Amino acid sequence: MSTGVHYLKPSIAASPSTEISVGQDWTLHCWAPFSGVSFVFYQARDFRYEVTPQGNSNMAEFSLKNVSKTDEGRYTCYYHSLTDPVIWSNASNPVVLKVLGEERQEGYILPKLNHNLIPALFSLLLIHTHT
Repeated sequence: MSTGVHYLKPSIAASPSTEISVGQDWTLHCWAPFSGVSFVFYQARDFRYEVTPQGNSNMAEFSLKNVSKTDEGRYTCYYHSLTDPVIWSNASNPVVLKVLGEERQEGYILPKLNHNLIPALFSLLLIHTHT
């Protein structure tokens, strides 16, 4: 088993907080100790976004608009060199996003019907449409 060379882990921060309400916007900030790198953001183990900052910036952002419950979870970032050999950093500390509140449902909410009433309601609809 070979032990490869890795850069130090990046710093990571969330704004406005790690607990936000459904529908809010949320941003992760990731910093490397030097510029000339590309940043990669993950949610759990799933790739979400890669960005290479312009100029000599050593920071990148990953933003979520109109956050929903599916955005909850553990986020990390990495950075890597832009030239060969490509060297990756270790993972940042995790940031765990908690989404508060209920999702708004589109459409109408129907009341629960007593199944014994369905044939009677259907009959009423048929009578009403034929008159």
